[in-house]
Amino acid sequence: FKGGATRSLTLARPLSAWEEHTLSANIVAEIDQLLDEHTPGEIAVILNAKGLLSGCGRSFHGNRVGKICRAYNLKSRSERLRERGFLTLDEISACLGLSKGTVKNKRAQGKLPVGCVLLSDDGQYMYEDPAAAPGAEKQNSTSTSSNEV
Repeated sequence: FKGGATRSLTLARPLSAWEEHTLSANIVAEIDQLLDEHTPGEIAVILNAKGLLSGCGRSFHGNRVGKICRAYNLKSRSERLRERGFLTLDEISACLGLSKGTVKNKRAQGKLPVGCVLLSDDGQYMYEDPAAAPGAEKQNSTSTSSNEV
């Protein structure tokens, strides 16, 4: 090649697909914090209301939040509630001496002598341990569903 001006361009290496779709550390931290009090579906609504987008630039939904929790090894809502002393349906049934169906019915009617929290978007609940708070009777104030843990 004879004569003439030459010019070299130096370009940054393009991001790989996984680097392009990496979620912001701030969003992961917010999801981690929200899992203490909310289900994945509720978290998705909160993040969407703030105008936040996933790593792919899409809005959030419950399944996407669940996948993010698994991908970033966040503690599940169930693990967090267990650490706070909440019981499963089987455990509360045995503790109260009631069948699982009776526990579900009393929860739906708001007549369960212990509090409960929504575990998942599928309508599963976890229950306060009656032994942990003796004499403290709480009424259920959450919506009803037929699925339980």
